[in-house]
Amino acid sequence: MRSVLIVEDEEILSQNMATYLNRLGFNVSSSATMLQAISEVDKHSFDIILLDYNLPDGDGIDFITRIRNRHLQTAIIMITGECSVEIAVAAMKAGADDYLTKPLALKELSILLEKIGSHQKLQSYRDYHHRRAASNSEIDQIVGRSPQIEKMKNRIRQVISADQTLDINSCPSVLIQGETGVGKELVAKAIHFSGSRHDEPFVEINCSAIPSDLLEAELFGHEKGAYTGALSQRSGLIESAEGGTLFIDEIGDMDVRLQAKLLKVIEDKKYRRLGDTRERKANIRFLSATHRNLEELIRAGQFREDLYYRLKVVSIEVPPLNKRLGDIQILAEHFLKDYSSKYNKSTLTFSPDTMNLIGLHPWPGNVRELRACIEQAIIMNTTGIIQPQELPFTSGNSISFANPFTLPEGGLSLEAIEKTFIVQAMEQAGGNITRAAKLLELSRDTLRYRLEKHRVAFN
Repeated sequence: MRSVLIVEDEEILSQNMATYLNRLGFNVSSSATMLQAISEVDKHSFDIILLDYNLPDGDGIDFITRIRNRHLQTAIIMITGECSVEIAVAAMKAGADDYLTKPLALKELSILLEKIGSHQKLQSYRDYHHRRAASNSEIDQIVGRSPQIEKMKNRIRQVISADQTLDINSCPSVLIQGETGVGKELVAKAIHFSGSRHDEPFVEINCSAIPSDLLEAELFGHEKGAYTGALSQRSGLIESAEGGTLFIDEIGDMDVRLQAKLLKVIEDKKYRRLGDTRERKANIRFLSATHRNLEELIRAGQFREDLYYRLKVVSIEVPPLNKRLGDIQILAEHFLKDYSSKYNKSTLTFSPDTMNLIGLHPWPGNVRELRACIEQAIIMNTTGIIQPQELPFTSGNSISFANPFTLPEGGLSLEAIEKTFIVQAMEQAGGNITRAAKLLELSRDTLRYRLEKHRVAFN
């Protein structure tokens, strides 16, 4: 929940703004004087400050001057009844992010706060990736040492190298293909954030997550009144990605009509907002991804062949997890480390049987399934050692466990196997029959019977 400090000495206006912003989901605090407001921002951090120009003990510009250097991430909006260009200019020079005049239209305030919130999210996202780039390459975030993954990483490096000497509109479009859950988004981020324009926007959209009738407005933006429900002007994701990268995930699910408009943007580097007659330049590079076979969709008339070749100037195939078997246990250890830290269980380990089971499972859901499986096992574990029965292997809506056993050609003794596992369970449980019975999913009495049957004795 974003936090707002209202610095306003008119009590009724302050209360009206607070009530309105509370309804929008903001966490609101109020101050009636400059000194009180300075005390508040020194004790608490705020995302946004709504600042009246005229205060009983000073003016808004003095307030900005006194707090701006200590609170660089806080957005400040100056509000005044004096419609003065000089005040607006002075406020911006002092460090205000925007300016509103009284009488205040609450809807206008809501639109401005939404715009500032989007900017803050983008800036936070960019700062995060700048920190990662300073300490480690985004390519190195792709975990694995299999030949398939090394080949893919080298292809990403070739794309990044080719980008170095090109302007943004000349950078080749890249189509990333692979099964659901293999990490196509991670490849897209590696291309952008490891490249020379890593400090520019990286904007993404998933075509399967947005209804086709809304997808066009999301991409291109719209003018007020462009269609029913377009109550205000809004920029689209193409505009938000200016100078950087637009990543279109699940491009195979895009409506054919919209495909034609996207093709024109890629070819002409121009677009129009819905309801606007003006053309705008699109200075962006396109990355796209899909788990679908686009060539089959082309034959079925569901995907444009000309768009396909525009998107696929360079193609990168992300291998499924069952084709990079050497990486499965590496990834499992990686997720164990990450989620153990997240849930404050830093001493967690896999038992040898668990690690073998992880390596044998087919992982139809790819890396996404492996990550979710390890996270759930970590959350539910109470012993410090993750056992095979704690791994929830999911296929569709049913839960089953992978079978790590193969019957030898010469057969085997079930009696001997039963005795072996009973002994192992008792050893793991430290001789505690109740815990050993739980490990074997037996009742306590049944385990006692089998201990006697196999003449297994524990102190």
